[in-house]
Amino acid sequence: MPQKEAASTWCAFGAAVADVLHILEHAEILATPFDAARIDAIVAALRREAHERMHARHLVV
Repeated sequence: MPQKEAASTWCAFGAAVADVLHILEHAEILATPFDAARIDAIVAALRREAHERMHARHLVV
């Protein structure tokens, strides 16, 4: 079968089976030496956001 005839089928299949990826980022300029408490707070906030997103989509109990 020519590829052009099946392209839309493979495209739809790929979209249906692809993993969902959420990237959470935080950008902040920190002077060295880094404040460990500040790093911990940033990571904790990102973890909370990720958990809230997953919980809202019923991916976490």
